Amino acid sequence: MRLTQRSFTAGEVSPSVGARADLDWYSAALSECKNAYVRSQGGVYNREGTLYIDESRSYNDDEVRLIPFSFNKDQSYILVLTRKVIEIVYKDSFIHLPGTTDRLHIVTPFENIWNISRSGFADTMTMVDGVVAPQVLKRYSHTDWRISAIDFSVSTEKPNSLSITRANEESGSKDYSYAVTAIGLDDVESLAKEGRISTKPITSEQQMVITVGLFPKDKVESYNIYKSISPGSKIYGFIGSCKNDFPGGHGNFSGKFNDYNYEPDLLLSPPLDNKPFEQVNDRPRSCSFYQQRRIFASTNNDPQKIFCTEIGNISSMRYSKPSKPTDAIIQEVVSNSINRIRHILNLGGLLLLTSEGEMKVTAGQDSVLTPATFGAKVISSYGSSNVVPAQVRDTTIFSQEQGARLIGLNLDNQSTSVNSDIIGNDLSIRAEHIFQGKKIVDMSYCKEPYNILWCVLDDGTMAGLTYNREHRVWGFHRHETQGKYRTVATISNGNTSSTYMVVERNANGVTKHYVERMVEREDTNLVDCFFLDSGKTYRSQTPITVLTGLTYLNGLVVSILADGNVISGKVVSGGSVTLDFPAKVIHVGLPYVTELTTLEIDSARNTMKGRKKNVNSIVFGLYQTRGVKAGQSGQPLVELKERTDDKESISLKTGDANLVIKRGWENSGKIKILHDDPLPFGLISITPEFGVE
Repeated sequence: MRLTQRSFTAGEVSPSVGARADLDWYSAALSECKNAYVRSQGGVYNREGTLYIDESRSYNDDEVRLIPFSFNKDQSYILVLTRKVIEIVYKDSFIHLPGTTDRLHIVTPFENIWNISRSGFADTMTMVDGVVAPQVLKRYSHTDWRISAIDFSVSTEKPNSLSITRANEESGSKDYSYAVTAIGLDDVESLAKEGRISTKPITSEQQMVITVGLFPKDKVESYNIYKSISPGSKIYGFIGSCKNDFPGGHGNFSGKFNDYNYEPDLLLSPPLDNKPFEQVNDRPRSCSFYQQRRIFASTNNDPQKIFCTEIGNISSMRYSKPSKPTDAIIQEVVSNSINRIRHILNLGGLLLLTSEGEMKVTAGQDSVLTPATFGAKVISSYGSSNVVPAQVRDTTIFSQEQGARLIGLNLDNQSTSVNSDIIGNDLSIRAEHIFQGKKIVDMSYCKEPYNILWCVLDDGTMAGLTYNREHRVWGFHRHETQGKYRTVATISNGNTSSTYMVVERNANGVTKHYVERMVEREDTNLVDCFFLDSGKTYRSQTPITVLTGLTYLNGLVVSILADGNVISGKVVSGGSVTLDFPAKVIHVGLPYVTELTTLEIDSARNTMKGRKKNVNSIVFGLYQTRGVKAGQSGQPLVELKERTDDKESISLKTGDANLVIKRGWENSGKIKILHDDPLPFGLISITPEFGVE
């Protein structure tokens, strides 16, 4: 009998669901997928190797975290965070101070790097941690980066002079109150200066003259004039504006405005000062951007409060009375229990993730967030951990607070509401065993080329999720290395994405943190294949036999691919290693093993449950592959022979390959596949030929 598996897009599934041959994904699943990943097209491939960049210098402790910083797809950086220090990686190298060998480093106020919430905008990144005042990291040039606290004070000075006079001076008992503001060249409005006068009622013929200033023309462009609806009410409405063009002496100018008894427009009122984050317990823990507002949330004093800056002025928390749509917003989000807002996201609206549930901020009919339209509703009760969520195409994926599950949130395409409904989905339900007893500590989505969400677990392993909702691809895979993964981040790199990681490795008994990058896959030119961890590449015009500069791998056993030939079992000593033969293109690094195991041979239509199977041979559908061993579960593995001379460099195999294996009767009929050479491996299909008792 023969049974062909043509897809592996369901990835590795847990034993608790591995017997569900009645489910449609059974024929696309594996019981083991280690150091390999599935692709949306259906195949499964060994993961690429990682390029060694440099050691992370932990100035104060051993905690290291990677954060992406992207201006555009061609100007992307990796921030390497340690306590109170940031270093920067650009194009596989740490940035150095000009003309020196010293790395550029930025001193920060952040003690706990894992408490930092960040949000990028152009050449800046907002950073908060609930302890220090909100900070902005700004790139001024490639080697000039600075961090500073956000200044929420008004950048335009308020008018220093205000004169209110009657065109025809007449005293009287009617009071008039005015407020005037200055408009800077950056279009930022100042706070108001107020004035009051008692006179007879003004008319359209006997106006009030308001003179305001004094400022140079290169500092203030114009002035706004507001009038109170009643004296002493402190409620002002806009009545007009004037230019800063009336000479006032000493290079200063003022503005003049005539009030012909204009009716104040209460939809426009002068701004009021507001600095909500000055006290230690009023520092926000989360931040984001939404509808031209900078958003903050969750302080020690108010864990469920949200703070939105003015529209278009992301360093202003000012408001006005009566309020206007562009004002800053400060609102308490009401729920049954007090839970800190951990993440602020944009998914068909403003989404708030707390430790016990998810809430959506509702807006008006035009979906614009204003002080008058702010509202919130609970949409689910999964609860989010501190790990930064990932946006995977049209899905927001976050790590659950309890149980280390991955939850996907999507817009409900069937909803007709302006504020579209959101539905949740437990993505880890088919592979619970990968996360059982573990916690996700970091995540990063690599969009191109394979749509993989990388999840670092607290035991130092990494789980990958290939996810493409449009094509119903949803498959997990596990990854290990000679060390422990600690953090991961992905940035754009031209038309593809680059995933960086920090790996804790032990060389000569010393624990160090290495920054490494997963390389782009090369499976067409044999000599350029790179499937080694923490590796380096040597290219020489003439053949060489001695490789130097490997001090970071001292005492470790490495594998080598030299001009397409595999050399194994070499130990790095004194930072060098010697080849068995000279070569021009050489890759050297730590080996890793790819292991795949199929599910039990079974079918929903014709069950073979409980019947013993004997697999005689296997037909592999391979893509650009060399070096495969396979066998029936519990039996010795057999190598797929592709050459007669071990030193012969042969081409990669694409197409069907038949392997006769060791025979033996057992219940599952599972097939074990192993690949341990620093070469590419791609499996498109597998067809066991077997007998059944």
